[in-house]
Amino acid sequence: MKKILIAGSTGFVGRYLEQIIKSHNGFLVKTINRDQGDYLFKDLDSIEESFDLVYVLFALLPSNNLTLIDYLNVNVELTNKLISKFPNARFVFTSTISVYENSSIIPCQEMDLGLNISDYANSKLKAEDLFSNYNAIVLRLSSIYGPGMKENTFLPIIIKSAIEKQEVILIGNDQRKQHYSHVNNVVEYLFKAGEANDCGIFNAVDSRSYTNLEVAKMVSKQFNNIPIKHVVDDKKYYSYKISNEKWINCFKTNSVISLEEGIKRYIEYKIHA
Repeated sequence: MKKILIAGSTGFVGRYLEQIIKSHNGFLVKTINRDQGDYLFKDLDSIEESFDLVYVLFALLPSNNLTLIDYLNVNVELTNKLISKFPNARFVFTSTISVYENSSIIPCQEMDLGLNISDYANSKLKAEDLFSNYNAIVLRLSSIYGPGMKENTFLPIIIKSAIEKQEVILIGNDQRKQHYSHVNNVVEYLFKAGEANDCGIFNAVDSRSYTNLEVAKMVSKQFNNIPIKHVVDDKKYYSYKISNEKWINCFKTNSVISLEEGIKRYIEYKIHA
């Protein structure tokens, strides 16, 4: 029986991944989660068994009140602690396309990196380096959405305004481009990565990126073409155009749920929640 450890199972993606793994026969799944107060896994030292596969899903996400040291303590040091604890396991590590911030290369491939990247992106990049000599696969992911996601990002914010105000309030640069991934697609990618023998870094993203305005129009369409209200702000927004050619060639899989379908499902979920 294959033994799997999910580090970060109470997070958005972790909850879905645990469900899909347990739905398959032949897996023994154990989960651990870091303590929010001291950034540690309280029960990691007490684990004595070994694992065939370890998913590293946790991360200290971007926040204005965090420093580089905070990000390194979780995203690098805690990841290194897992590697040291289970040196013979296969690892699947979730990273981010934020490592391409400020890149002038379009589309970005795995060997391309951004310029003057954020402390968060820097910590994830350092964590990726930890796996260079291990049986591991790194998936760079982007804008994961779906039922249960946090409500403080672009997509849930404009959907909330559509539901409550009957208008899509579009704040910031409407030409900013982003890749979106429905959580069901992401857990499929993670499952396939765990089952495969491939190693290395992959851009596990949808083939197309969308402007904020395109996304706003998709939301508007679900509400019988309600108006879109543009609100200008002075924040800096990064646009992304990422190549997933390496991922497609190796894993022969792309998004099953399109962005338009995913938006429709999320709206239905929010209305009936």
